[in-house]
Amino acid sequence: MLFVLSACSTNLEQAGSIAKAVTVQEFQNLISEKKDVQIVDVRTKHEFQSGHLAKALLIDYYKPDFKNLLDKLDKGKPVAVYCAVGGRSASTLKLLKQMGFKEAYDMKGGIRDWQRKKLPIER
Repeated sequence: MLFVLSACSTNLEQAGSIAKAVTVQEFQNLISEKKDVQIVDVRTKHEFQSGHLAKALLIDYYKPDFKNLLDKLDKGKPVAVYCAVGGRSASTLKLLKQMGFKEAYDMKGGIRDWQRKKLPIER
């Protein structure tokens, strides 16, 4: 396996696959354009209930079965992951890459940046 790491970002690229940190605007475009995208919120249940993106699946980063739950996602479909401010989702992006997901994206700044831009959330 060959990984190319960029010092300025959390992008991880390998032949035939993508793991990339994107801005809120890029994330919004991605989830609206890719109809088969799996949107994953890696915050806690309490955080999720306070507001989340439409069609988001909650997979709590702190749960002991976190990796097993990620493994149930379709590795051939894009995964768009986010958390509160970007730490947990950045770690999840790296994990998704290691697990063999073909296309994964992390929303830089998390749902807080999403909300600052007055984008819609569900409760």
